[in-house]
Amino acid sequence: MSKSLSSSPSLYSNLKLCTLIGQGSFDYVMVYLARKQNTNQVYAVKIIDLDKCELNLETIKHEMTMHKTLKHKNILPIIDNFVMNGCLWVIMPLCGFGSCKDLIHAHFHAGLPELCVALILKDVLSALVYLHSRYIIHRGLRASHVVVNGDGVAMISGLTHCYSMLNNGVRLKTVHDFPDFYIRNLNWASRELLEQNLAGYNTQSDIYSLGVMTCELANGVIPFYDMPMTQMLLNKLEGRIPTLLDETTYGELNRIQPGEDIPDVYKRSFTRDFHVFTNQCLTYDPNLRPTAVQLESHSFFKQTRQKNLPSLAELLQPITSLNHTNIPNQDEMDLTSLEQDMRTVDLDVEWKF
Repeated sequence: MSKSLSSSPSLYSNLKLCTLIGQGSFDYVMVYLARKQNTNQVYAVKIIDLDKCELNLETIKHEMTMHKTLKHKNILPIIDNFVMNGCLWVIMPLCGFGSCKDLIHAHFHAGLPELCVALILKDVLSALVYLHSRYIIHRGLRASHVVVNGDGVAMISGLTHCYSMLNNGVRLKTVHDFPDFYIRNLNWASRELLEQNLAGYNTQSDIYSLGVMTCELANGVIPFYDMPMTQMLLNKLEGRIPTLLDETTYGELNRIQPGEDIPDVYKRSFTRDFHVFTNQCLTYDPNLRPTAVQLESHSFFKQTRQKNLPSLAELLQPITSLNHTNIPNQDEMDLTSLEQDMRTVDLDVEWKF
């Protein structure tokens, strides 16, 4: 078996599953909080039923390889993986705040505060600079693929669709590959990736996705979510872009009549730098978009360098990190009964570590 998927005994095969904390993109993926018996240290464990899995094995191997190969403080690492009883167990650090999508569902229904978004994007850009310097396109940036650990550090995950622009040691200027199983990512995909024409796309495609994700984080909704897929694709090809919703844009976008009130949640005002940052990411021509390196020094991030700045973990209150929650030391739970219990839980959150 490939080194990326080990069937040999693991140092982590004695984990005790404590509780179910989420479900993956598909019903054959479950995420559990687990405790290592000899140390009581807690982890997140993604368990994939390989018999039910719709992804081909090479795609899973590719994701495992990416997570193990890429070493950066803002990329979610995989500690170990092994196959047991027909399931792939993926051991990861516990990111106690979950994904950014979870944060929106749990409390920030109208979007995260601007400073929270800035701190998250600063970490995401650090990871993108690292990936792009190695000529790797992420191709899956979205709120559910950015997780926040107990210390308030944001890390990107969802490396399933990562693509290298190196071919036999030669760097390609553009690529034309369209990812398999990509339908769930179309809302965030760039116009040039979707067009699939001779011009191709490159790492600047991720910058467009970053802009869409920025709107998702700030507005609390996925851009284009209310459109049929064909209309969404046409909007992108015609250069129509999402925008931040505040008192300066909401009325215009929603055709509010003079004197008509806008919802209270949008009676807010984002900074000009925030609007400029987002619009630059969503520039139609990829050659005119700033690079990840250039965006790191954008004036939008000045607010993250102020003195006595509260941490992201503090700004996310009243949400509490699972890392700081007392977890009962339960006996190992039966997977079958857990999956049955899962059917009675109303989970509309997609957990994708």
